[in-house]
Amino acid sequence: MAQISDGLPANFLAAFDAPATERQAFIRKVYGLFTVTLAASGILAYAITQLDRPAVASLARLWPLWIAAWYGLQWFGDRIARAGSAAGYALLGGFVVVTACLAGPLLTIYAASAGGAAIVVDAFALATFTFGGLTAYVLIRKQDFSWMGGALSMGLTLLIGISLISIFLPFPTTAGLVFSAVSVVAIAAAVLYETSNILHHYSTEQAPLAAARIYAAFFALFMHLLRLLSSRK
Repeated sequence: MAQISDGLPANFLAAFDAPATERQAFIRKVYGLFTVTLAASGILAYAITQLDRPAVASLARLWPLWIAAWYGLQWFGDRIARAGSAAGYALLGGFVVVTACLAGPLLTIYAASAGGAAIVVDAFALATFTFGGLTAYVLIRKQDFSWMGGALSMGLTLLIGISLISIFLPFPTTAGLVFSAVSVVAIAAAVLYETSNILHHYSTEQAPLAAARIYAAFFALFMHLLRLLSSRK
């Protein structure tokens, strides 16, 4: 959750301070790349659900690798993207592959269960509505939420640790619901933070990195909402 402007030259110009036409073109490019990345990962995840069971099971058994790759892409994303525009697009491609390999086996399980497909649709719709509302709020109000960075970094790190522990020591139903609800609130705050960074802490040359950041926030929001809705069921 470090500010993207850290380590950049003193003459760094944030998108917010760029001419209006340049800023608007940057925002359109960011959300265009976000949409393409989301669509590509969805298509690949669906393709995985169509594989035979042994192939899906093999992917599922590699979940520690996909989790490590997911967090690696987030933690080193700014360094990767600063290598140039090609590296920024490669970062988005990496997110497509990793999120599809995480989501594909899970969606296969949901598709095979009664009512599971409906829960997936509901979680995606709710994530889209929440993400869209928070994004519109930030872009219209143009507030800078960078002050949330420190608290979010600590809070999300704690949630990640608890989530990994829960894989081996599952929560009781009530505790699982509470954890999922808290996680959704934390990720919603992260959406505010990352969206405000697009305006205030990215240059107009950093569209791929900005798209990767908000994509990661959206996917995390979707997965936690999916967990919350399925826990309730």
